Amino acid sequence: GAASLGSWHVIGLFNWTDGSDPLETTLKLPVVAPGIFDLFVEDVAAKSDEWHIFEFWSGTYRQHAASFGEFPVVGVPPRGCSLLAVRRVRRGHPQLVGSDVHVSCGLEVQSWSENGTYGLSKKTIEISLSV
Repeated sequence: GAASLGSWHVIGLFNWTDGSDPLETTLKLPVVAPGIFDLFVEDVAAKSDEWHIFEFWSGTYRQHAASFGEFPVVGVPPRGCSLLAVRRVRRGHPQLVGSDVHVSCGLEVQSWSENGTYGLSKKTIEISLSV
């Protein structure tokens, strides 16, 4: 199933205020979850690491390099939420960077397989969705 996609994090940023100011914050990558979530802890990021960041509600995608520092999150409206899928870039491999089918941005994928070699040769990706 979705395990063939590799690991990723889904981060919900909520602006609980009633005012008119949007939420603006930054994220330090890699995502390190404390306590009971230690099984999701990533290795310490190298300066050369890059990240796929997909925002579920808007469908927007950005790539972020660790060398740029923290990832800025801007414009979460009052009483609003931003839902980010964060995946480490794997050079030389096709990746699912996000999806608007399910809030997990990937758990809807029933299977993911790659056929062929990467580069100039033909490569086929087969995806089955469980919706």
